[in-house]
Amino acid sequence: MEHSLKLGDIISVSKAIVIRHYGIYIGNNQVIHASPSCGKVCKISLEKFKIGKAIQVHTSPSRYSPPQIVMRAKSRLGRTYNLIDANCEHFKNEVVHGIAFSDQKKAVLTVGALFFAFKLLAK
Repeated sequence: MEHSLKLGDIISVSKAIVIRHYGIYIGNNQVIHASPSCGKVCKISLEKFKIGKAIQVHTSPSRYSPPQIVMRAKSRLGRTYNLIDANCEHFKNEVVHGIAFSDQKKAVLTVGALFFAFKLLAK
């Protein structure tokens, strides 16, 4: 699939059953992503990003052109990673859509809240 990647593509790999790790393909087999392992937005090789897993390419309408998406991603290099407010999905959405948000975070928090409520009710 890598041979078909295009500049500015939104890519992801599966990290858990419903969790994906997102990055922006910037060409030359390089990806920019918000990384928990390096604690910031950083650039890595496509091979390291893949961690031996299949890549999924996501299409999403954007007001930015692919070169603009790449420039926006590069401008965020070094920004601090934070699981709650500045994770890979926040980064991807801010770069592509201009607004940082994470649907995955909302889903995980909702499931966690429901689990906690169930535990309280079961007592």
